[in-house]
Amino acid sequence: MIRLLAHAAPPGCLDVWLGVAEQASVEPPRFTLDGEPVDPTELRPLEAVRIGAAAPPEGRARTFTGGYRFAVEDTDEHVITVQCGEERTELRTRAVPTDLPEDRWFNVLLGSCYDRNMERSPNLVNRAVQKLCQDPSTRPDVALYMGDQVYLDVPPTDVIGRFGEPGLAGITAQFEADYTLNWMTHLGDVLSAAPFVCVPDDHEFWNNYPTQVAWLPRTLSTTGRAEWEQAARRCYLAFQQPLQACRDDGGAPEPVVIDVGPLSIFCLDTRTWRLNDRSRCALPEHLEALRAWSKRVHEQERLPVFMTGQTLFKSAQPALKGWLTDFELSNYGDYVDILEALYDAGSPDRPTLCLTGDVHFGRVVQAVDDKGRPRMYEIISSPMSLCSDPRSAHQPLLSQLFHRFFGQAWLQDNRPWPRHPRPALARPTLPVRKDGSIKLRCHQRYSHLGNHVAILGFRQGSRKDRIQCRVGYVTLVADERRWEPIWVGPWDLRNGVDLFGAFGSVLGQLTGGIAG
Repeated sequence: MIRLLAHAAPPGCLDVWLGVAEQASVEPPRFTLDGEPVDPTELRPLEAVRIGAAAPPEGRARTFTGGYRFAVEDTDEHVITVQCGEERTELRTRAVPTDLPEDRWFNVLLGSCYDRNMERSPNLVNRAVQKLCQDPSTRPDVALYMGDQVYLDVPPTDVIGRFGEPGLAGITAQFEADYTLNWMTHLGDVLSAAPFVCVPDDHEFWNNYPTQVAWLPRTLSTTGRAEWEQAARRCYLAFQQPLQACRDDGGAPEPVVIDVGPLSIFCLDTRTWRLNDRSRCALPEHLEALRAWSKRVHEQERLPVFMTGQTLFKSAQPALKGWLTDFELSNYGDYVDILEALYDAGSPDRPTLCLTGDVHFGRVVQAVDDKGRPRMYEIISSPMSLCSDPRSAHQPLLSQLFHRFFGQAWLQDNRPWPRHPRPALARPTLPVRKDGSIKLRCHQRYSHLGNHVAILGFRQGSRKDRIQCRVGYVTLVADERRWEPIWVGPWDLRNGVDLFGAFGSVLGQLTGGIAG
C-alpha cells in the first residue's frame, strides 16, 4: 500500500508526504513530475515509523514515511508519480496560491475530530469532500486540520485497565496501525483534497494530555506516560508534522505561516509542549515567533488568521473538571500573551480570525471592542466524526430503547444527533491585555450541530482595502443531496457578520441541515 499527500509549502514548491505500508523494507523511491523523471529535495528521509526500541523483529511488515520538495513555477495542477519497488501511485495537486484569485473564492477546508470507528456510513467524509472538490466554487486551495485527526485513546474498552502493557514496542505498533488506517484509507481522499497543515490536540496523545486521566490507568504511572508520549510523538512526526517545519537538528518544528496576498495564516501547536503545572501551552520560542508575526502582519496591513487545536473563546475549567475532562487554553499561563499578540496583529479594518476545532460543534463568534467594532472572530469546525467515549458502550442499548418506544421517524425529527453536545456560548469577554485594560465582548452569530466539515472562503471586496469572508458548513449525512454547504455570509470583516444572513442560515439548518 502506497500513498502521496501534499503538505502546504512555501511559494514555488510542492511538499509531498510519502507513505508505504505493510512492507518489511522499502527501496529508494523514484519520482516523476508531469511525466519527467525528477530528483526532489529530501525534507525527511523515507524511514520506518517504528525504530529503535520500538522496532519490530527483523522481517516483520511495518509502515515507512518520508517527505520531499518539488520546485514548480505556477499554481496549475501537477502530477507527481512515485515508484517504490513494486508499489506505484500518483498525486494530482496544486501549489498554494500566492494571492487571492480574481474570479472566485480562495477556499480553506476546515476539519477536526475524526473517529473512524464512529463514522455514520462507510467512506462518508471522503465522499463529501470529493464532491466539494468537483465544484470550482468550493474546491479547496488549502486545508487546515485542527486536531484529533486520530484518536489514540479510543475505543475506551481497548485502553481502560491497561497499565504498562504492551510496552513501548506494542503501543507504537498500535498507534502506527491507527495512523496508517486513517492516512491510507479512511481520511485518504480528505487529505488529498488540497495541500494541508495539521496541528495536534489531546487525542494525538491522550485525553487531556499531558495531565493524568483517571480512566486511562496507563497515564497514572511515570513509565506508562513516558512510553505513550514517546510513541505518540514518533507517530505524529511520521504522519502529521508539517514538512516545511522540519529542522535539520531534530529540534521542535517551527510554526507554519502561509501568506496568500492580503492574508497571513499562523498555525500554532498549543498541545505538544504543554507543562503539567499549566504555566504554558506553547513553547516560548513559538510565542516569540507569534509576536514577530503579529508585528509583521500589522505593519504590512494583512488580514491575520490564526489556527490552533483548542478554542481561545472558552473560560478556564475548575481544577477538578479540567482533570476529569480537559483543561482549556485559558487555564494556561501564556493564554493572555497569545490573545494580546492576536489583538495587536489586527485592527478595526482587519480583525483577526481564529480557527479551531475540539469542541464537537460548529460556531461563528464575533468579538467587538468598546466602540462595537469587530476585532476578532472565531470559526469552529468540529467534529468530522464524533468520537466514542466511556458512555458509548451504553449507546446500542439506548438506541434500541429509543427505537422501540419512539420509532426511527421520531429519532430523525427530534434527536438527529443524540450524542453531540449542543453548541455552547463563547465566554462573555476576552481579556487581551494582562492588566485588564482591554476586553472584547463576544457575540455568537451562528452555531452548527452534527458531524461536518467547513469551507472558509475569502475574496477581494469592492475596495482594495476590504476583504469579504464566508463560511459554509457541510453536514455529513448519508444523503449526498444534503451536502450543499449552509453558508454564513458573505460578510465584510470590518462591518461584521450580517445578523439577518446568519439568521437565514440558522433557518436553513433547522429545516434541512441537521437531520441525519
